[in-house]
Amino acid sequence: MSRHHIPQMTWQEVGERFEQGAIVLLPIGANEGHGKHLPLATDTIIAVHTCELVAERVDAVIAPVIHWGYKSQMRTGGGHHRTGNIGLTADTLSALAAEILVDLMEKGVRRVALINGHYENTWFITEACHRAIREAGLPEGELRMLSTAWWELTDDDVLKACFERPPGAIEYEHGALLETSIMLSAQPDLVHMDRLPQHEFPAFPPYDIFPPDMSWANETGVLAPVDGANAKSGAKLMTIVADRIAEAVIKELGAIRRV
Repeated sequence: MSRHHIPQMTWQEVGERFEQGAIVLLPIGANEGHGKHLPLATDTIIAVHTCELVAERVDAVIAPVIHWGYKSQMRTGGGHHRTGNIGLTADTLSALAAEILVDLMEKGVRRVALINGHYENTWFITEACHRAIREAGLPEGELRMLSTAWWELTDDDVLKACFERPPGAIEYEHGALLETSIMLSAQPDLVHMDRLPQHEFPAFPPYDIFPPDMSWANETGVLAPVDGANAKSGAKLMTIVADRIAEAVIKELGAIRRV
């Protein structure tokens, strides 16, 4: 835990940080399998790690992480059927995030950056922001929020700068090269490099089937090769991501840059 985490502060210390202009970073993760080599909390760990890096660059405090995410989907996360994949419904996730946002607003917070670590959360975080605006009832323009995720700050040029052999399709990077490299840089003790997937990877059709077609699933839930994963590339990638998020919250939320 860093000095930026709200749960590690007293309420007086949090209040002082708010008075000094700190914005709030809200990390949102998931409990989802990422193969046999990464923990169920991978998305949560990466979301919190991203917030910690951003808080080193701007004046910000980090709210308690939302550990639960929307249900894992076959084409983007390997599938909800896997043991340990405990997910929320869309209504529950958006309501939970919205209630946290509204409660922060009641404490005087007016600038929040939501940092997502789980792709399937994306639209329900968007709904939470709209809902919070409606329920807070604040004057127009008084409240401002930003929502992003590490992969949204990752383009082809960044991948080429970080990896000797960058992935060909980032949309299949679930439990694969990028997340494994990030986890090696953030929490290497939880990565089992002796358990990397050795199976073939799926080529999904451009549609979904309900109930899910279980023949689409592979044995681990990893959707792309992991070969070449390393901590140095993961750290370089996250440095670029954190720099870009920091610039965004300075521009859009008026965050104060740390010197």
